[in-house]
Amino acid sequence: MFNRSRFASNMGRAVSLATFLSLTLSAAALAQSYPSKPVRFLSPGSPGTTADLIPRLLGDIMGKRMGTTFAVENRAGGNGLLSANAMLAAPADGHTLLMSTMGTLAMNPHVLPSMPFDPKTAVLPLALAATMPMVLLINPEKIKVTSLKEFVEWGKGHPGFTYASAGDASSAAITMMVLAKQTGMNATHVAFRGYGPGIEGVIKGEIDAIAPDIGSALGTLSDGKLRALGVTTTKRSPSLPEIATFREQGYDFDIELWFGFFAKPGTPPEIVSKLTSEIQYAMSQPEIQQRWKTMGLTPGDKFGKDFEKYYQDDLVRWSKVLPPLGIKMAP
Repeated sequence: MFNRSRFASNMGRAVSLATFLSLTLSAAALAQSYPSKPVRFLSPGSPGTTADLIPRLLGDIMGKRMGTTFAVENRAGGNGLLSANAMLAAPADGHTLLMSTMGTLAMNPHVLPSMPFDPKTAVLPLALAATMPMVLLINPEKIKVTSLKEFVEWGKGHPGFTYASAGDASSAAITMMVLAKQTGMNATHVAFRGYGPGIEGVIKGEIDAIAPDIGSALGTLSDGKLRALGVTTTKRSPSLPEIATFREQGYDFDIELWFGFFAKPGTPPEIVSKLTSEIQYAMSQPEIQQRWKTMGLTPGDKFGKDFEKYYQDDLVRWSKVLPPLGIKMAP
């Protein structure tokens, strides 16, 4: 006897299975066909900067494995937001990616009058490419101290001493502002157009101190004209393992400049997974590990959900650190 109910149930299961198989095959085909054209890395850095070199070096390895070109497009300016806006204006198909920094996504919301997007939801974290500390530098001929504690004591005895940075909301400026707030020092900020001129000002004795990223400082420490008093991360840098952290010297400090890869939300999960695994493979290569060290970078170790948590935690952290400093950038 024909059972209409059982027939309908069986047909429903068959249709559901067919739909599942169709979606599975479509997802597999999508992952296999990606990339179908050259991939762009949009970078907030100018040519030759760390934010430019990281995607360029990793892209060379990824392109050879994935059979396409990974090109870097430099969109410097707008506090890094030009590059982010360009990525968000592109299709969510994995062919336009963002190399971004802590400053662009985590710090800008607290120093700019407004943001063109919500950094909590507007980007999809793929991989933490690298981190690096800031490092406090002085001219040992001008300031005869050998530790961070001695520098703080000296600073309290020289109110209004000067420190250089690459801009009002640069990581170097914020490092010194946080240190001054913690210790009660009174210091005068002098902004330069980049870390190079600021470092040169310290070497010449025109400026008392600077706390640039370690990559900007490595080339100037070998001749003894500058002395490093501490790094701002919780762990010592592989590039300067002999330099103690601020925390080791008794100061509650954790400023870790990071560089990460992001996609546009809505990018198919299969493409996101493929991109993440390819970035992870490229970063595991010995030549990349060695190059990162020469650049002052610590290789990133967070991918996918782990990087998502790291990123969201950093957004919360800077929302607490920056507002009390009262930094306000012009629109």
